[in-house]
Amino acid sequence: MRDVIDTDRMPGHCMECGVKYSVLIGVPMHPCPNCGACSEYFLRAEDDVKIEVNWHELRILAMWAERWAADQTEKDRLVMQRVVSFICGRINAQYPDWIGLTFSSEIAELRQEFGDVEVKGFNEDKEANNSE
Repeated sequence: MRDVIDTDRMPGHCMECGVKYSVLIGVPMHPCPNCGACSEYFLRAEDDVKIEVNWHELRILAMWAERWAADQTEKDRLVMQRVVSFICGRINAQYPDWIGLTFSSEIAELRQEFGDVEVKGFNEDKEANNSE
């Protein structure tokens, strides 16, 4: 039996929630079937790349992105924190035994180990933390 390739659909995933789905080619709007995010958050699978980077360099970039998102206005902050968290969560899933990429993931690990931990001076998104 031959593989059937659907030339009318493009595979990818939602940048906001990470769910994988495909969209019809030529249709301008592709809301995510999971979270409803607009098509601007659809990432085409053909644009996926593999890179070589040291884990700690990646942690620096992730923490800078997380900190920048945390400093935004509330409306923008929530979306940005979720996007950073889901991106880092997908990367962390590839290396589950390694330390988390974000400061929020370190806080979540501390909470698992020691119970509730009070954090001052950081606008964390506790819901997003649990997804990483």
